Amino acid sequence: MRDSTRSRLETELAELEAAISRIEAQGDYYLQAWVSGSKPSGKAQSYPRVQSRIAQFDGKKVRHIKKSESIDEYQGRCARGQQLGKLQKQADRISTKLNDAQTWVGA
Repeated sequence: MRDSTRSRLETELAELEAAISRIEAQGDYYLQAWVSGSKPSGKAQSYPRVQSRIAQFDGKKVRHIKKSESIDEYQGRCARGQQLGKLQKQADRISTKLNDAQTWVGA
């Protein structure tokens, strides 16, 4: 790998890590989560809930939002988590490229 490419990737990685730390500083976040509505059977009213692909709500994948809680707050947490996930994935790709280049040089 060229030195210019290596330095460019290192600066991109540093920028991504700075962006990740900024998002983490904004507050709580939920990875791989979204806010959805659920309509129970019968005459009961529908209620909002946060669903996730990973168990992050006290070991569960679903958290029901109470009427006293703000839905916008949970949507913001989900949005921060989605941004954070994308940035972490990009950072992992770049660090993998840098590590692979080091192993090729060392071999």
